[in-house]
Amino acid sequence: MERALPFASMIRRNPPPPESAQVCYRIAHELFAAMAERPRADCAYLKACG
Repeated sequence: MERALPFASMIRRNPPPPESAQVCYRIAHELFAAMAERPRADCAYLKACG
């Protein structure tokens, strides 16, 4: 949650354009899954932001 909330807030404040929404959704979905399943949430967060 420590990393998931800032990422979700960033997406909410800066929604993607309609043509990019599907890709952004996939990235967010993969990020949240990785944060839940992996021991290093910070690494998943940095990868998604990069």
